[in-house]
Amino acid sequence: MVITNVLYRVLGGLGCSAIFTFIALTALVIGDTEAAVRDIWQHMAGSMILGVTYGVSSYIFDYERWSLLRQLAVHYLLTLTVFALVNLWVGWVPLTPLSLLLGFVIYSVNYTLFWFGFNWYFKMQERELNQSLNKK
Repeated sequence: MVITNVLYRVLGGLGCSAIFTFIALTALVIGDTEAAVRDIWQHMAGSMILGVTYGVSSYIFDYERWSLLRQLAVHYLLTLTVFALVNLWVGWVPLTPLSLLLGFVIYSVNYTLFWFGFNWYFKMQERELNQSLNKK
């Protein structure tokens, strides 16, 4: 059961990375941009690593012994660390102080928006389930 769940999360993360890669490749095609296969491979691999990281690291939120704040902090730091390492390898954010600060801020804002979005979505599901249970 655990292996199936891990595989489900890995494949979900890879699916998300495939969508982002497709969007990036579409932008290259629309812009009639030439790119080396090695560069495309490297960017796609970075995207896949991040997708798998997000998929598998969602297990942190299933660990009920930790508070939500602790789960959130560990997940944020883990994904930020993996993003930073992938960025060093792929070069998505230039290695200048201003670029790194801006990249950190953008990453943090996106993380916060996604978290609030998922939190809102699951709260809505919880309300709907409770309402359907109360009707019976």
